[in-house]
Amino acid sequence: MIRAALGMPERPSTLALSPITEVRVGAVVEEVEERTGRFEAWKHQLVIDDRILGGEPVFPRSRLAVRNVGGMRLRGASIDEIRRDYPYLSVEDIEFARMYASAYPRIGRPREREAAPR
Repeated sequence: MIRAALGMPERPSTLALSPITEVRVGAVVEEVEERTGRFEAWKHQLVIDDRILGGEPVFPRSRLAVRNVGGMRLRGASIDEIRRDYPYLSVEDIEFARMYASAYPRIGRPREREAAPR
């Protein structure tokens, strides 16, 4: 039902799921589209140069890998903690780095782990 509503040329602003449940489709879709647009624009400012970290995407004017910051956030580091280490990053940089790390995981073989002592 929701998928069909999202595919309509003119999306309804609300969608009744039951007599007591209503979803505000319009506001959610607008918010997602706006955030996705900002994320796409943010991605275009990243630097990808084979001479810098082997082509790993980095923040402009730095050698700081976007996936490094995104991975920190995914592992539970707070925005304040990351900003203490990298004060030149905005809150949006950090949140979009988290999204980037989720959307574009590293490819290739995972690193081998050292054998645990027995």
